[in-house]
Amino acid sequence: MNSVVSVGLAAVSGFVLSSIWYTALTPVEARLLGAAAPERGGRPSSIKVLLELARTLLVGAVVAGVAHASHRHGVGPTVVLGLALWLGFRLVLLTGSVIWEQVPPVKALLHAR
Repeated sequence: MNSVVSVGLAAVSGFVLSSIWYTALTPVEARLLGAAAPERGGRPSSIKVLLELARTLLVGAVVAGVAHASHRHGVGPTVVLGLALWLGFRLVLLTGSVIWEQVPPVKALLHAR
């Protein structure tokens, strides 16, 4: 499978998984944060969907580029790289927001996807 198709499939898969994640955890966030929970307004607009797909496509392209540059070929090594990047960057940023910006842990968990 070529890189463009792989990154496209990764972007669509990431978008679908992210949608499932937020759909499942938004009610938990609302219950735990009460009045402090943000109003998400139901279904997102078409522009938000397109922007999220573009964001996910960018992340997929970056992971694919790093995997290629580090000679990691195949699904397994690329998934391991993606998890390492998630732990190394996203998790560190989110825990920093909890520690230093007083972001509620449940909100950080919601955005950990």
